[in-house]
Amino acid sequence: MMKARLSKKERCLLIQHLSNGYIAAGDFNKAKKVLMDYMPLAEMLGADKEFTSNIISAMIQNRETEQAGIAISDLKQAVSFEKDKGKKVRLQKTLAYQQACLETIKGSKKYCDVLENDFIRSKSILHKLNVSGCLLELYKADGYQEKQKKIKDYIKENGNQHYMVKKIT
Repeated sequence: MMKARLSKKERCLLIQHLSNGYIAAGDFNKAKKVLMDYMPLAEMLGADKEFTSNIISAMIQNRETEQAGIAISDLKQAVSFEKDKGKKVRLQKTLAYQQACLETIKGSKKYCDVLENDFIRSKSILHKLNVSGCLLELYKADGYQEKQKKIKDYIKENGNQHYMVKKIT
Protein backbone atom coordinates (compact mmCIF):
# COMPACT_ATOMS: atom_id res chain seq x y z
CA MET A 1 0.00 0.00 0.00
CA MET A 2 2.88 2.37 0.75
CA LYS A 3 4.12 1.82 -2.82
CA ALA A 4 0.85 3.10 -4.33
CA ARG A 5 1.03 6.27 -6.39
CA LEU A 6 0.01 8.92 -3.90
CA SER A 7 0.76 12.58 -3.61
CA LYS A 8 3.08 13.51 -0.75
CA LYS A 9 0.15 15.01 1.14
CA GLU A 10 -1.93 11.85 0.68
CA ARG A 11 1.03 9.74 1.82
CA CYS A 12 1.32 11.82 5.02
CA LEU A 13 -2.37 11.36 5.75
CA LEU A 14 -2.07 7.63 5.08
CA ILE A 15 0.85 7.39 7.53
CA GLN A 16 -1.19 9.14 10.22
CA HIS A 17 -4.09 6.73 9.69
CA LEU A 18 -1.71 3.78 9.65
CA SER A 19 -0.17 4.90 12.95
CA ASN A 20 -3.66 5.27 14.44
CA GLY A 21 -4.34 1.68 13.37
CA TYR A 22 -1.17 0.48 15.08
CA ILE A 23 -2.14 2.38 18.23
CA ALA A 24 -5.61 0.82 18.16
CA ALA A 25 -4.03 -2.61 17.77
CA GLY A 26 -1.77 -1.92 20.76
CA ASP A 27 1.42 -1.92 18.65
CA PHE A 28 2.72 1.39 19.98
CA ASN A 29 6.33 0.93 18.90
CA LYS A 30 5.29 0.22 15.31
CA ALA A 31 3.12 3.37 15.36
CA LYS A 32 6.07 5.46 16.51
CA LYS A 33 8.43 3.85 14.01
CA VAL A 34 6.25 4.48 10.96
CA LEU A 35 5.79 8.10 12.01
CA MET A 36 9.50 8.61 12.61
CA ASP A 37 10.37 6.96 9.27
CA TYR A 38 8.21 9.51 7.43
CA MET A 39 8.93 12.53 9.65
CA PRO A 40 11.17 14.19 6.99
CA LEU A 41 8.24 14.13 4.55
CA ALA A 42 5.91 15.46 7.26
CA GLU A 43 8.35 18.28 8.02
CA MET A 44 8.54 19.18 4.35
CA LEU A 45 4.73 19.38 4.15
CA GLY A 46 4.22 21.12 7.50
CA ALA A 47 2.57 18.06 9.10
CA ASP A 48 5.37 17.37 11.58
CA LYS A 49 3.37 18.67 14.55
CA GLU A 50 0.54 16.26 13.76
CA PHE A 51 3.03 13.39 13.44
CA THR A 52 4.60 14.36 16.77
CA SER A 53 1.15 14.47 18.33
CA ASN A 54 0.50 10.89 17.15
CA ILE A 55 3.88 9.82 18.58
CA ILE A 56 2.84 11.37 21.91
CA SER A 57 -0.43 9.43 21.79
CA ALA A 58 1.49 6.19 21.28
CA MET A 59 3.81 7.07 24.18
CA ILE A 60 0.88 7.80 26.48
CA GLN A 61 -0.95 4.59 25.57
CA ASN A 62 2.31 2.68 26.14
CA ARG A 63 2.83 4.35 29.54
CA GLU A 64 6.05 6.10 28.48
CA THR A 65 5.22 8.97 30.80
CA GLU A 66 8.60 10.67 31.04
CA GLN A 67 9.18 10.71 27.28
CA ALA A 68 5.58 11.80 26.63
CA GLY A 69 5.93 14.69 29.09
CA ILE A 70 9.09 15.92 27.37
CA ALA A 71 7.49 15.57 23.93
CA ILE A 72 4.38 17.48 25.07
CA SER A 73 6.54 20.34 26.38
CA ASP A 74 8.50 20.46 23.12
CA LEU A 75 5.35 20.37 21.01
CA LYS A 76 3.70 23.11 23.12
CA GLN A 77 6.64 25.35 22.36
CA ALA A 78 6.51 24.54 18.64
CA VAL A 79 2.74 25.13 18.52
CA SER A 80 3.16 28.53 20.18
CA PHE A 81 4.95 29.66 16.98
CA GLU A 82 2.29 28.23 14.62
CA LYS A 83 1.02 30.96 12.29
CA ASP A 84 -2.11 29.15 11.02
CA LYS A 85 -4.71 30.02 13.68
CA GLY A 86 -7.02 27.10 12.91
CA LYS A 87 -4.17 24.60 13.07
CA LYS A 88 -2.84 26.22 16.23
CA VAL A 89 -6.21 25.97 18.04
CA ARG A 90 -6.68 22.35 16.95
CA LEU A 91 -3.19 21.39 18.13
CA GLN A 92 -3.69 23.22 21.44
CA LYS A 93 -6.88 21.23 22.06
CA THR A 94 -5.09 17.99 21.23
CA LEU A 95 -2.23 18.90 23.55
CA ALA A 96 -4.66 19.70 26.37
CA TYR A 97 -6.29 16.27 25.92
CA GLN A 98 -2.89 14.56 25.83
CA GLN A 99 -1.78 16.41 28.96
CA ALA A 100 -4.98 15.29 30.71
CA CYS A 101 -4.37 11.67 29.69
CA LEU A 102 -0.73 11.82 30.73
CA GLU A 103 -1.55 13.25 34.15
CA THR A 104 -4.31 10.67 34.60
CA ILE A 105 -2.06 7.69 33.94
CA LYS A 106 0.44 9.23 36.36
CA GLY A 107 -2.27 9.11 39.04
CA SER A 108 -3.91 12.54 38.93
CA LYS A 109 -7.69 12.68 39.30
CA LYS A 110 -8.15 16.35 38.44
CA TYR A 111 -8.94 15.81 34.74
CA CYS A 112 -11.95 13.53 35.10
CA ASP A 113 -14.43 16.20 33.95
CA VAL A 114 -12.24 17.15 30.99
CA LEU A 115 -11.95 13.54 29.84
CA GLU A 116 -15.64 12.81 30.38
CA ASN A 117 -16.59 15.87 28.30
CA ASP A 118 -14.08 14.88 25.65
CA PHE A 119 -15.58 11.38 25.54
CA ILE A 120 -19.13 12.72 25.26
CA ARG A 121 -18.35 15.33 22.58
CA SER A 122 -16.07 13.26 20.36
CA LYS A 123 -17.52 11.85 17.16
CA SER A 124 -14.55 9.53 16.62
CA ILE A 125 -15.01 6.00 17.94
CA LEU A 126 -11.22 5.52 17.93
CA HIS A 127 -10.74 8.64 20.03
CA LYS A 128 -13.50 7.58 22.43
CA LEU A 129 -11.84 4.19 22.85
CA ASN A 130 -8.51 5.84 23.65
CA VAL A 131 -10.14 8.22 26.15
CA SER A 132 -12.03 5.31 27.70
CA GLY A 133 -8.75 3.82 28.91
CA CYS A 134 -8.04 6.90 31.01
CA LEU A 135 -11.61 7.10 32.26
CA LEU A 136 -11.54 3.46 33.25
CA GLU A 137 -8.43 4.07 35.34
CA LEU A 138 -10.08 7.03 37.06
CA TYR A 139 -13.29 5.10 37.76
CA LYS A 140 -11.38 2.12 39.15
CA ALA A 141 -9.34 4.38 41.44
CA ASP A 142 -12.50 6.06 42.75
CA GLY A 143 -14.56 2.86 42.93
CA TYR A 144 -17.26 3.99 40.48
CA GLN A 145 -18.62 0.56 39.56
CA GLU A 146 -21.51 1.81 37.43
CA LYS A 147 -19.30 4.16 35.41
CA GLN A 148 -16.74 1.38 34.94
CA LYS A 149 -19.47 -0.89 33.61
CA LYS A 150 -20.69 1.75 31.12
CA ILE A 151 -17.17 2.34 29.80
CA LYS A 152 -16.46 -1.39 29.54
CA ASP A 153 -19.76 -1.91 27.72
CA TYR A 154 -18.86 0.88 25.28
CA ILE A 155 -15.45 -0.68 24.67
CA LYS A 156 -16.92 -4.14 24.10
CA GLU A 157 -19.65 -2.78 21.84
CA ASN A 158 -17.44 -0.54 19.70
CA GLY A 159 -13.92 -1.85 20.21
CA ASN A 160 -13.82 -4.63 17.64
CA GLN A 161 -10.04 -5.37 17.48
CA HIS A 162 -8.96 -2.38 19.61
CA TYR A 163 -6.37 -3.31 22.23
CA MET A 164 -8.70 -2.01 25.00
CA VAL A 165 -11.07 -4.94 24.34
CA LYS A 166 -8.29 -7.40 25.23
CA LYS A 167 -7.25 -5.28 28.19
CA ILE A 168 -10.68 -5.36 29.88
CA THR A 169 -11.58 -8.99 29.20
